[in-house]
Amino acid sequence: MEGSLTSGGHAARKASARPQSARVQHLLAVAREQFVGGGFEAVSIDSIARASGVSKETIYRYYPDKEALFRAAAEELGGEFSATVERLHLSQASPGEELAGLSRAILDSAIDGGLLSAVWVSIGVARIMPEFARNLQSGQSDRLEPVCRLLEEIAAARGMEAAVPLDLASDFGSLSAESPALLMGFTSPGPAQRDVIAHRVAGL
Repeated sequence: MEGSLTSGGHAARKASARPQSARVQHLLAVAREQFVGGGFEAVSIDSIARASGVSKETIYRYYPDKEALFRAAAEELGGEFSATVERLHLSQASPGEELAGLSRAILDSAIDGGLLSAVWVSIGVARIMPEFARNLQSGQSDRLEPVCRLLEEIAAARGMEAAVPLDLASDFGSLSAESPALLMGFTSPGPAQRDVIAHRVAGL
Protein backbone atom coordinates (compact mmCIF):
# COMPACT_ATOMS: atom_id res chain seq x y z
CA MET A 1 0.00 0.00 0.00
CA GLU A 2 2.65 2.47 1.09
CA GLY A 3 4.78 2.34 -2.01
CA SER A 4 1.91 2.70 -4.44
CA LEU A 5 2.03 5.76 -6.65
CA THR A 6 -1.02 4.84 -8.64
CA SER A 7 -3.72 6.67 -6.69
CA GLY A 8 -5.10 9.58 -8.68
CA GLY A 9 -5.24 13.23 -7.77
CA HIS A 10 -8.96 12.73 -7.03
CA ALA A 11 -8.17 10.54 -4.02
CA ALA A 12 -5.67 13.05 -2.68
CA ARG A 13 -8.07 15.95 -3.14
CA LYS A 14 -10.86 14.00 -1.48
CA ALA A 15 -8.62 13.25 1.50
CA SER A 16 -7.35 16.81 1.84
CA ALA A 17 -10.88 18.20 1.52
CA ARG A 18 -11.94 16.58 4.81
CA PRO A 19 -12.18 18.80 7.90
CA GLN A 20 -8.72 18.95 9.42
CA SER A 21 -8.61 18.22 13.12
CA ALA A 22 -5.66 19.30 15.25
CA ARG A 23 -4.34 15.75 14.93
CA VAL A 24 -4.44 15.83 11.13
CA GLN A 25 -2.80 19.26 11.05
CA HIS A 26 -0.05 17.92 13.31
CA LEU A 27 0.34 14.87 11.07
CA LEU A 28 0.71 17.03 7.96
CA ALA A 29 3.25 19.28 9.66
CA VAL A 30 5.36 16.28 10.73
CA ALA A 31 5.00 14.64 7.31
CA ARG A 32 6.20 17.85 5.68
CA GLU A 33 9.28 17.95 7.92
CA GLN A 34 10.01 14.31 7.15
CA PHE A 35 9.63 14.68 3.38
CA VAL A 36 11.68 17.88 3.25
CA GLY A 37 14.39 16.41 5.45
CA GLY A 38 14.67 12.94 3.94
CA GLY A 39 13.09 13.09 0.50
CA PHE A 40 9.96 11.35 -0.73
CA GLU A 41 11.50 7.97 -1.49
CA ALA A 42 13.46 7.67 1.76
CA VAL A 43 10.52 8.47 4.05
CA SER A 44 8.07 5.75 5.02
CA ILE A 45 4.58 5.80 6.50
CA ASP A 46 6.09 3.92 9.46
CA SER A 47 8.62 6.69 10.13
CA ILE A 48 5.95 9.40 9.83
CA ALA A 49 3.69 7.47 12.22
CA ARG A 50 6.51 7.18 14.77
CA ALA A 51 7.52 10.83 14.47
CA SER A 52 3.96 12.16 14.65
CA GLY A 53 2.59 9.78 17.26
CA VAL A 54 -0.31 9.03 14.92
CA SER A 55 -1.04 5.38 14.20
CA LYS A 56 -0.64 3.95 10.71
CA GLU A 57 -4.31 2.99 10.80
CA THR A 58 -5.30 6.62 11.40
CA ILE A 59 -2.98 7.84 8.62
CA TYR A 60 -4.49 5.39 6.13
CA ARG A 61 -7.98 6.43 7.24
CA TYR A 62 -7.28 9.89 5.81
CA TYR A 63 -4.67 9.16 3.13
CA PRO A 64 -4.75 5.91 1.12
CA ASP A 65 -1.01 5.86 0.42
CA LYS A 66 2.22 7.81 0.82
CA GLU A 67 1.64 9.82 -2.33
CA ALA A 68 -1.72 11.08 -1.06
CA LEU A 69 -0.15 12.07 2.26
CA PHE A 70 2.70 13.81 0.46
CA ARG A 71 0.32 15.74 -1.78
CA ALA A 72 -1.76 16.88 1.19
CA ALA A 73 1.33 17.94 3.15
CA ALA A 74 2.72 19.89 0.19
CA GLU A 75 -0.59 21.56 -0.63
CA GLU A 76 -0.94 22.59 3.00
CA LEU A 77 2.17 24.75 2.58
CA GLY A 78 0.56 26.98 -0.01
CA GLY A 79 -2.73 27.07 1.85
CA GLU A 80 -1.09 28.42 4.98
CA PHE A 81 0.67 31.16 3.00
CA SER A 82 -2.49 32.14 1.11
CA ALA A 83 -4.43 32.41 4.38
CA THR A 84 -1.74 34.70 5.81
CA VAL A 85 -1.86 36.91 2.71
CA GLU A 86 -5.66 37.11 2.88
CA ARG A 87 -5.60 38.11 6.56
CA LEU A 88 -3.00 40.75 5.77
CA HIS A 89 -5.10 42.22 2.96
CA LEU A 90 -8.23 42.34 5.13
CA SER A 91 -6.35 44.15 7.91
CA GLN A 92 -6.54 47.37 5.84
CA ALA A 93 -2.92 48.25 6.48
CA SER A 94 -1.33 51.01 4.43
CA PRO A 95 0.09 49.86 1.06
CA GLY A 96 3.65 50.13 2.41
CA GLU A 97 2.84 48.12 5.53
CA GLU A 98 0.95 45.54 3.49
CA LEU A 99 3.95 45.19 1.19
CA ALA A 100 6.24 44.75 4.20
CA GLY A 101 3.76 42.21 5.57
CA LEU A 102 3.88 40.26 2.31
CA SER A 103 7.67 40.29 2.45
CA ARG A 104 7.59 39.03 6.03
CA ALA A 105 5.10 36.29 5.12
CA ILE A 106 7.38 35.09 2.31
CA LEU A 107 10.43 35.15 4.59
CA ASP A 108 8.60 33.27 7.35
CA SER A 109 7.44 30.66 4.85
CA ALA A 110 10.95 30.21 3.48
CA ILE A 111 12.56 29.82 6.89
CA ASP A 112 9.82 27.87 8.64
CA GLY A 113 9.36 25.32 5.88
CA GLY A 114 6.85 26.91 3.55
CA LEU A 115 7.40 28.24 0.06
CA LEU A 116 11.11 27.49 -0.22
CA SER A 117 10.63 23.94 0.99
CA ALA A 118 7.80 23.38 -1.48
CA VAL A 119 10.19 24.16 -4.31
CA TRP A 120 12.79 21.70 -3.04
CA VAL A 121 10.13 19.06 -2.45
CA SER A 122 8.73 19.48 -5.96
CA ILE A 123 12.21 19.06 -7.41
CA GLY A 124 12.64 15.89 -5.38
CA VAL A 125 9.50 14.28 -6.78
CA ALA A 126 9.78 15.60 -10.34
CA ARG A 127 10.76 12.16 -11.66
CA ILE A 128 8.11 10.25 -9.71
CA MET A 129 5.20 12.69 -10.04
CA PRO A 130 6.08 15.11 -12.84
CA GLU A 131 2.59 16.54 -13.25
CA PHE A 132 2.23 17.19 -9.53
CA ALA A 133 5.68 18.82 -9.43
CA ARG A 134 4.71 21.13 -12.29
CA ASN A 135 1.42 22.01 -10.63
CA LEU A 136 3.14 22.73 -7.34
CA GLN A 137 5.64 25.07 -8.95
CA SER A 138 2.86 26.74 -10.93
CA GLY A 139 0.94 27.22 -7.70
CA GLN A 140 3.92 29.02 -6.23
CA SER A 141 3.76 31.53 -9.08
CA ASP A 142 0.02 31.98 -8.64
CA ARG A 143 0.55 32.88 -5.00
CA LEU A 144 2.68 35.83 -6.05
CA GLU A 145 -0.33 37.44 -7.77
CA PRO A 146 -1.20 39.47 -4.63
CA VAL A 147 2.29 40.96 -4.83
CA CYS A 148 1.67 42.00 -8.46
CA ARG A 149 -1.67 43.60 -7.58
CA LEU A 150 -0.29 45.50 -4.61
CA LEU A 151 2.72 46.79 -6.55
CA GLU A 152 0.34 47.97 -9.27
CA GLU A 153 -1.77 49.82 -6.68
CA ILE A 154 1.31 51.49 -5.20
CA ALA A 155 2.54 52.48 -8.67
CA ALA A 156 -0.90 53.84 -9.63
CA ALA A 157 -0.98 55.98 -6.47
CA ARG A 158 2.27 57.53 -7.68
CA GLY A 159 0.92 58.21 -11.15
CA MET A 160 2.49 55.20 -12.87
CA GLU A 161 -0.26 53.10 -14.44
CA ALA A 162 1.38 49.88 -15.58
CA ALA A 163 0.96 46.15 -15.22
CA VAL A 164 3.53 44.51 -12.96
CA PRO A 165 4.97 41.39 -14.58
CA LEU A 166 5.15 38.17 -12.60
CA ASP A 167 8.94 38.06 -12.86
CA LEU A 168 9.13 41.35 -10.93
CA ALA A 169 6.97 39.83 -8.21
CA SER A 170 9.27 36.81 -8.27
CA ASP A 171 12.24 39.11 -7.74
CA PHE A 172 10.41 40.61 -4.76
CA GLY A 173 9.83 37.09 -3.45
CA SER A 174 13.48 36.16 -3.87
CA LEU A 175 14.63 39.26 -2.01
CA SER A 176 12.08 38.63 0.73
CA ALA A 177 13.07 34.99 1.18
CA GLU A 178 16.80 35.80 1.38
CA SER A 179 17.16 32.49 -0.43
CA PRO A 180 20.86 32.89 -1.35
CA ALA A 181 21.77 33.50 2.30
CA LEU A 182 19.69 30.54 3.46
CA LEU A 183 21.15 28.26 0.80
CA MET A 184 24.65 29.25 1.87
CA GLY A 185 23.90 28.18 5.42
CA PHE A 186 23.68 31.59 7.07
CA THR A 187 21.93 31.64 10.43
CA SER A 188 18.19 32.18 10.08
CA PRO A 189 17.16 35.64 11.32
CA GLY A 190 15.07 35.95 14.46
CA PRO A 191 11.63 37.64 14.60
CA ALA A 192 12.93 41.19 15.11
CA GLN A 193 15.48 40.86 12.30
CA ARG A 194 12.80 39.43 10.01
CA ASP A 195 10.79 42.63 10.46
CA VAL A 196 13.86 44.69 9.58
CA ILE A 197 14.44 42.60 6.43
CA ALA A 198 10.77 42.83 5.39
CA HIS A 199 10.66 46.61 5.68
CA ARG A 200 13.98 46.93 3.85
CA VAL A 201 12.67 44.83 0.96
CA ALA A 202 9.41 46.79 0.88
CA GLY A 203 11.42 50.00 0.72
CA LEU A 204 13.45 48.74 -2.21
